[in-house]
Amino acid sequence: MTLFSNYQWQKTYVLFRNEQQMKFLRILKKNFRHCAVVFKSQDFYLHIDPTFFRIETRIFPKNADLLSFLQKEGWSILETPYLPSTPSSLRLNWIDCVSLTKRLLGIKKWGIFTPYQLYKYLTR
Repeated sequence: MTLFSNYQWQKTYVLFRNEQQMKFLRILKKNFRHCAVVFKSQDFYLHIDPTFFRIETRIFPKNADLLSFLQKEGWSILETPYLPSTPSSLRLNWIDCVSLTKRLLGIKKWGIFTPYQLYKYLTR
């Protein structure tokens, strides 16, 4: 059981943007250097942004125009299906924005390491 196990997510969004603060991310495809997730329930939005130093989690009221705000902040937004996680074998990987987003969405596909690879997988 998790903190939000009783909530039915109405919509799930993956966010992509061009992270400019970390110079080493310049090797990644422009506009796909960072990713985050927004879950929408009937009561609220849950925004999870795994940054380099911490995981930022915010809850917004359901009447907030969150998606428009995020677009103005430079995020590209992709609506995607939510696949509840099921128990599986131990997966060792880095804790970065892509691996955390994959876990939050229930994606177990190996070989997705960059935000752009995640975008291509979600839009296939």
